[in-house]
Amino acid sequence: PFDESHVTYVWFDALINYVTVLGWPDGGKFDAYWPVCQHVTAKDILKPHGIYWPCMLKAADIPIYQHLNVHGFWRGSDGRKMSKSLGNSVDPIDIRGRYGADVFRYALLREMPYGLDANISESIVAERNNTDLANDLGNLASRALKLVEKNFDAAVPPHADAKDTLDIDLRERWTGVLPKVREAWHELRMSHAIEEVMECVRATNRYVDATAPWKLAKDADQRERLGTVLYNALEALRIASALFWPVMPERMDALRGQLGIDAPPSLDECERWGMLVAGTALGESATLFPRADLDEAKAREAAAAEAAQGEAPDAPGTAEPAPPEDDLISYDDFMRVKLRVAVVLSAEPIPKTDKLLKLSVDVGEGEPRTLVAGIAEHYTPDAIVGKQVVIVANLEPTKIRGVESQGMILAAQDDGRLAIIGPYGTPPPGAEVR
Repeated sequence: PFDESHVTYVWFDALINYVTVLGWPDGGKFDAYWPVCQHVTAKDILKPHGIYWPCMLKAADIPIYQHLNVHGFWRGSDGRKMSKSLGNSVDPIDIRGRYGADVFRYALLREMPYGLDANISESIVAERNNTDLANDLGNLASRALKLVEKNFDAAVPPHADAKDTLDIDLRERWTGVLPKVREAWHELRMSHAIEEVMECVRATNRYVDATAPWKLAKDADQRERLGTVLYNALEALRIASALFWPVMPERMDALRGQLGIDAPPSLDECERWGMLVAGTALGESATLFPRADLDEAKAREAAAAEAAQGEAPDAPGTAEPAPPEDDLISYDDFMRVKLRVAVVLSAEPIPKTDKLLKLSVDVGEGEPRTLVAGIAEHYTPDAIVGKQVVIVANLEPTKIRGVESQGMILAAQDDGRLAIIGPYGTPPPGAEVR
C-alpha cells in the first residue's frame, strides 16, 4: 500500500519459507525452533528481513524472530567486488580441492570480522594455512609429539604439579579462554573467537621455546621437568582440538587421534587441566597442515587476472586508471613513515569521552609507549589487551585530552566500523613493517 510501483518479486514467498519449513502453524519443529530462531543474512537484503518480514509476522500473529544478524560481502584480493572480467573471483570447489574444507573454512571465518566486508583469494587461504595453521598450530603439535615419541616411547609422559610460573601462566591462559570464545561465538564474532584460541597456541609455542625441552632431554636429571613441559604442551593441544573443532572438525579429529583421545570434543573439557592420563599411548603422528606453495597461488591469481584482461572487450592495460598525480607520493616519502609491530600491554578509557582509549604498548624499546586511539566504540579494553597491532612509530607526539600520544595505531574503516590491523604470525615487538 505504500508504493504502487514496488514489486516484491520473490520476497513474500521466500520469507514465508522460514516458518513453513518448520511446519507452521501446527508443526512440532515450529514450536521447538521458532522461539529461539535467529536470522543470518547479508547487508544487501536487510530491508526485506528487517522491515517487511516483521510486518508480515505481526500480521499473521507470529512472534518475531529473536535477532537479525547482518554480515558483509566477500571481495576479491584487490578489494573490489568479485568479477570474472576482473579475474579476482574465487571458486570455492577449486579451493576446497586444493587445501581441504577445514583450511578453507578456517580462512573464511578468520578473515571476515563480523559485520564488515572482507577480502578472500587463494593466496589469502594459502597464507592463513602457512602462518596460523602450519607455523603455529601444526608446528606446536609436530614438535611436541615428536619429542614425546622420542623420549617417552610415544606415550603421555608423567608430570609434576605446576609450580613454575611458566607452567601456571600457561594453564590459566588455556583454562580461562573458554568464556571469551563462548561470548564471541554467541555474538557471531567468529574471527575474534578463532584469534583468542590462536593467541593461546602462540603462547604455548613461546612456552616451549622458553622451557627448551630438547635441551632438557639431554640431561637425565631433568627428566621429570621434561615430562612436565611436554605434558603441558599436549594438554594445550587437547583444549585447542576442542575449541577449533567447530571450524576444522576433520583436522581436529586427526589431532585428537594423535593425542590418543577417542572421545568426541566437549566444552566441559576446555576448562579442566590435566585430563590426559600419563602412560596413554599416542596415535601415529602425521603432518596436520602441509605448507602451501604461496608463489604458485599468487601465480595462478595473476594468470587469471591477465586472462580476464585479455578476454574483456576493449580492455585497457590496467583494471583501473592510475590515481591523479596529486595523490602520488615518492618512495622516499613513504620510507620516512616508520611502521612497527606493537603489543598492547594495557588499555583504559579516557574520562569524559566515548571514543578514546589510552593504550600502553610494547614496541621493543624497553620502555612502553603511550598511545591515544579512537577505538573505544569498537573495542573494549579487555578485547585489545595482549593483541599485536601496527603503529606509526615516528609520528610527532601530540597531546589528546591531556595525554601525550606517542604514535598512531592503524585500523581499517568500513561503513563506520573499525578493524585493527595486525601482522600475520607473531613477529616480536618492534618488528619493522615494510
